[in-house]
Amino acid sequence: MTKMGILGEALRTLAHPDRRKMMRELKTHAEAEVEAHDGDVRLALVHRHLPDLSDAGYLDYEQSGYQFTIRRGDNWQEAADLLDAVGECDLPSENAEVAII
Repeated sequence: MTKMGILGEALRTLAHPDRRKMMRELKTHAEAEVEAHDGDVRLALVHRHLPDLSDAGYLDYEQSGYQFTIRRGDNWQEAADLLDAVGECDLPSENAEVAII
């Protein structure tokens, strides 16, 4: 895969505000609890967001009911560096629907 392909895939993986919110939390804490009581948000976490971030190696997670424990994955630093590089150009995470507890 070309470098542009790798960069494009990383940007796609971090495109959603919920994903960026979780990864930003992992920049300051090696582990965090995420809560999703809304059914649609929980489904998105279980079937899209967490698997994509995990497949990229950005985080590892475990589910217990409505809560998810997220931890830095093997490639976590890659995502952290990309979020730092995007910096102020990044879309705000205020539209994120997951709650970090």
